[in-house]
This record gives sequence, structure tokens and C-alpha cells, in this order.
Amino acid sequence: MTAASHPAARVAAGALILALLAAAIAIDASADAAFDAPKRLAVAVAVAVTALALAFVPTGDARGAWPASARWACGAGGVLVACVAIATLRADAPAVALDASRWIVCMGAVVVIGASPLLHRPTGTWIAVAATVGVVGNALMSWSQWLGFGPDFTVAGSGGRFDTGAMLGNEGYVALACALLGAAAAAVARAAPTRRVRVGAWAAVVLAVATMLVNQQRTSLLAWGLAFGVVLLARHRPRVLRVLGITAATMFCAGVVAVATWSRPTQGPAVFDTQSR
Repeated sequence: MTAASHPAARVAAGALILALLAAAIAIDASADAAFDAPKRLAVAVAVAVTALALAFVPTGDARGAWPASARWACGAGGVLVACVAIATLRADAPAVALDASRWIVCMGAVVVIGASPLLHRPTGTWIAVAATVGVVGNALMSWSQWLGFGPDFTVAGSGGRFDTGAMLGNEGYVALACALLGAAAAAVARAAPTRRVRVGAWAAVVLAVATMLVNQQRTSLLAWGLAFGVVLLARHRPRVLRVLGITAATMFCAGVVAVATWSRPTQGPAVFDTQSR
């Protein structure tokens, strides 16, 4: 029995698929945080179920060969946790920072779980399909809201500039999701073996970019542009990408060390107390 076909691995994959769909569509009108609360609960439960299920996979199956992409993804999750720990320790309000950090660390665990060989194809394909369905559904709903005939979710104050937050509650979240979809779809389009898959992938790229433009999210567009550049380099100039990656990682680590060593917390009252001046 292979790792992907083990019952525990199937339970883990099912939990992740349900988490992705719940994160895309779950709304609780009775909650104070009508968008965030149900999504966080669903994802947290799914991550716990996934970790528990993977713990029951026999050790021999769990030690499969990790490809370079999986090792890099796992390393990125570890770096995320380290950066969150440094930011939490340096925060002006440790209690608030710790509350936010717990959720970010949970997302770091998802990165590590997703890099595991236990969730490779065909399991990974179904997870990717679930993520695509969730993002495309929110993108289309955001378009319908922009055109004026979509549902108007008034169950929470999203804090956005436009009423095009779909089921994510904020147009910025929709744009970030579209940036991820656009980058993944661009990679699929460049490597897809069949014309039908390539056409579908490019259609997803067009939808993602158009949604970011409609919502006027320049940061998400920039993130997608950088990711698309990485896809092109990985496809045509892998050696250049390797050099750029090592250089960027070195500069990033040096920056983290510098910030952690020399930065000093800013005193909130000294910054915001303008009445005494």
C-alpha cells in the first residue's frame, strides 16, 4: 500500500478539502466576526484532524522521498514560524501579537503538511481542484457584486473600499486569493500536457488578473507578477532562478537578523499622544 492510498492519508486529504471549501464559503450571520469566525474554526479543526490522521500513517510510508519542491515548501513553513516568533517577541503589545501569531503558526503547519509526499498526486490534484473552485467562485461573485446584481453581505463590516468582498468579506482577500490562483494556474499552463488543461489554466489566469484589476489591488497584482516571473524562469532559466533564490534568501535572512538585533519597540503613547503638544 502506498502512502497516498493509506486510509489515514485519505482522511487527511478529505479534511484539507473540506477546510478549503469552508474557508471559501462559510459565513455565520449570528457571529460578531461573521466571515472570520466560521472560517477559522473550520480550518483549525481540519488542520488538527489532518495532523492526527497523518500521525497514524505507518512510519515506512511516511518516510517517502521528498522532492526538491517539497523540501523548499517545508523550509518556507519553518522560516514563516521563525519570523512570526521574532515578530511576536519584538511586538509592542505581546498579548495581541501572541493571539495573531497562533493563527499564523497554524497556517505554517498547513504549508508543512501540504509539502508532505503523503499528499502527492492524485490526492494533491483533488486538493488543488477544491482550492480552484473556492477561489473561482469568490472571483465570479466579486464580479457580480461589482456589476451591481450580486448578493450584498452586510453581516459584518469588512473594512474594505468596495462591496465586492464576495464570501471572504473583503475585496483585498479576494484579490490575494486570485493572486495565488493566478500564479498556480500560470505554472499549470506552462507545463500542462494537454491543450484542454492549458486553455482552462489560462482562463483561470485571465479571471484572476481581471478580478484584481476590478478591485484595484496593486499589491496583489505585483505579487502575481513576481510569481509569474518565477514560473517563467523556472521553465526557461532554472539556473538563473537558483542564483536569484539563493541571493534573495541570503538578503532576507540578513534583514531578519538586522531587524531583530537593532530594532527598538516604538512607544505607542509617545507617537499618538498629540494633545500635550
